[in-house]
Amino acid sequence: MKRNIILQFLILFIIIISLSTACKKDEQKADEALTSSTLYGSWAFISLEFNGKTTYGCDSMLNKNYDFVTLDFYGVKYNFWSGKSVMTLNASCLDISEAQWQKDYTFTFVDSVINCNDEWKFKLLNISPFEFVNSITNANVQSIKMAVKLIYSSIPDVPLNGTYTLGRFDL
Repeated sequence: MKRNIILQFLILFIIIISLSTACKKDEQKADEALTSSTLYGSWAFISLEFNGKTTYGCDSMLNKNYDFVTLDFYGVKYNFWSGKSVMTLNASCLDISEAQWQKDYTFTFVDSVINCNDEWKFKLLNISPFEFVNSITNANVQSIKMAVKLIYSSIPDVPLNGTYTLGRFDL
């Protein structure tokens, strides 16, 4: 009887150890899978969560106090000639008298932080699937979205620590 209990306990212990080890390996694979190439494509603004409020477009009240209420990552790719990853940051929610703002950046992606020439730093929070309706064809389109938190900007009056959700639209 004692042998049977000891044997059951030993089997249970081995199962628990093997399951916990398997989970750790899966988590490491997920972390290793996130590289700068994960970000390649064009990403359009979906929403901004800032100061307890979520906005889905150019919020005129928020725009009075902050720049870059909307933000897009266009043409995120690897530039063969420079040997660096590049993107164009785009902001279309500006004051009426201002033209649309765009600037090209090289960037690095280390420890889930997107660093654009030390002018902007975004922490990648997650990438997940989502579906949207194509306004031209009226068809459902499967895509992915990412949430990034603005953790640093050399530009003043931006929604620092705000979380942007961007949808990839070039799939």
